[in-house]
Amino acid sequence: MQDTEGSDEPAASVQRIASVLAEHPETAALRRATLHGQMPTDQKEEVMGAFERGDLDILITTTVIEVGSTCPTPR
Repeated sequence: MQDTEGSDEPAASVQRIASVLAEHPETAALRRATLHGQMPTDQKEEVMGAFERGDLDILITTTVIEVGSTCPTPR
């Protein structure tokens, strides 16, 4: 999917969505993180671990999540 701003950079799209959610009154209080393929492996593992433990309410990600996710109940 191409970013509506004309950039096809996945990390920028994920960060933009996270920013919108942070500012929206109905989603501002949610515990959230971002995940994309340009992140270092250890950082991706840390974020996925937090999500799998239930430490996050929402995970904003690119299709990188489709590969290797063992989370039984993603939301």
